[in-house]
Amino acid sequence: MSEKKIVYNDGSAYEKMMGVWSQLLGTQFIEWLNPTDGQSWIDIGCGIGAFTAKIAELCSPSKLLGIEPWEAQIEFARKRTITKQAIFQAGDATAPPCETSSFDVA
Repeated sequence: MSEKKIVYNDGSAYEKMMGVWSQLLGTQFIEWLNPTDGQSWIDIGCGIGAFTAKIAELCSPSKLLGIEPWEAQIEFARKRTITKQAIFQAGDATAPPCETSSFDVA
């Protein structure tokens, strides 16, 4: 029996399945974190950018970087209007394409 591999190449489908949860729970999570405005953020595993959009909306970040290994998800995230201030890059959590110590919040 062959094992099915999960592929995250459909941003619209992922948005319907997970994006709504990132939006709903993201607000509560950010409120719980109680961050100050102007901090620099890195969203590792940003997917389609749903939580990244919440960061942009609620936190007034000085810098906002989303890292995601799936290029199709990155392309979907780049099309979100609220995340225009964010930079999205393909990358892996174990080897991010930047110096993570330069961020205030991850």
